[in-house]
Amino acid sequence: MAKLQKKQKRIVINLNGKRRYIRITQIMDGKKTQSQQRLITKVFDWITELEVAFNGGFAPDQIAVANIRRLDWLTERCVKFGLMPKTNVLSVQDLVDDYFNYKEDQWQESTKEAWRRAEPHIVSILGGDTLLRDINKPIADKFKATLQNTPQRRSKTGKLLAKATVSKIVSRVRELFRYGVNAEYILANPFAHIKRHASDEAKPESRQFEVSEQIIRHVMNVASSAEWRLYIAMLRWGGARKSEPLEMKVSDIHLDGEFPLMNVYDVKESNRDKGIVVKRNGVPVFDEIMPELLDALEQHNGTSEWLFPTLRGYGDSIDKPFKDLVRKAGYEPWPAIFNNIRTARSNEIAREYGHRYLKPWLGHTQKTHEANYKTMQKADYEKVFGTGSYMDHSGGSQSVAAESAEIKKGQNLIEKSSRPSKVLTSATPTGFEPATTGSTVRYSNQLSYRA
Repeated sequence: MAKLQKKQKRIVINLNGKRRYIRITQIMDGKKTQSQQRLITKVFDWITELEVAFNGGFAPDQIAVANIRRLDWLTERCVKFGLMPKTNVLSVQDLVDDYFNYKEDQWQESTKEAWRRAEPHIVSILGGDTLLRDINKPIADKFKATLQNTPQRRSKTGKLLAKATVSKIVSRVRELFRYGVNAEYILANPFAHIKRHASDEAKPESRQFEVSEQIIRHVMNVASSAEWRLYIAMLRWGGARKSEPLEMKVSDIHLDGEFPLMNVYDVKESNRDKGIVVKRNGVPVFDEIMPELLDALEQHNGTSEWLFPTLRGYGDSIDKPFKDLVRKAGYEPWPAIFNNIRTARSNEIAREYGHRYLKPWLGHTQKTHEANYKTMQKADYEKVFGTGSYMDHSGGSQSVAAESAEIKKGQNLIEKSSRPSKVLTSATPTGFEPATTGSTVRYSNQLSYRA
């Protein structure tokens, strides 16, 4: 236990069996006054708090740390003995700044941008000057409730933050305070009890759409080059994210082995800022991709090391020209233009080959698939009812037939009322194509039921 040795003008502490001395000459020299005696007593109490915390293996009292930091000479001594952290992290803003400095070199630019968007919500709701020790579970619950009623920054109609956005911001603030615990700035994470649920981040039904092979074929048919057709095939049957094909080189294609394989750049695992390149090696060149690949290689003729030398110029802005192709094919772009395509392939891979191929071929785990990609598709129902309509197999009863007639009548009215002046197929939330003729099952090509 700490001892005050007035004659020697020092405090003796015991740190795991080792004796250490903290000189307090600065406050003991000069004329003895009551205020001086009170300060000596306070310093002794603060040092005792830190000693107990050190030997007990838990974070030091924040009030004691805050008071000691007002005395530079005492702070230097305590930091040297490991009684308190070197960084002065007391408030929410301090914690945010410290965490950013710690993580900045590890984050990709996309992660940095996500934190920049989350920081204003964290600081404004919790209060940048609020002491970390004052943040508790009720305040954490109130933070989430406030987020749920916060309007989007650029919304002119007062539209609230999406459920998925709220979940991600809460997840980030929980990560932030977990860092505070690990750095011994706080004793416990007040956000630890707010769990992250996959359903909170699931795409709403209005953003779900099954991009069928027929639709993609239509888009490919209007593409102006073999390079564009290969890129679209890589999205649909390779399941690649929008920027991944653009980072592929001709040397990533291997057609001379036992099986035709390719190495696909993994944008999630790579870090351009640090020059770290990670690829998914051994991804099959699926039958749907092969003819487009051969055409692209024939036109490529060794003019560049990149597989998509022209499209690389679009970079992350490739969305716009791709949407233009979709419109040229006679469709309106579906809600999540690239994610909906990847979702379709993820479900096909899981259904036809098994979940264990998701990670090596598409770059995400089964857990990610279940949380973000898994949907019921037309092919899932065909496994139950066969490739024909339900009526073709079951015959149906009078009541079922009557219901089918009503459904068909309603569908015809919808088509008639929404038919554009030109022959275009609109990618609305009900799908590109009408419900299967004669079917009594209430679904269209947009099957948004999430298992």
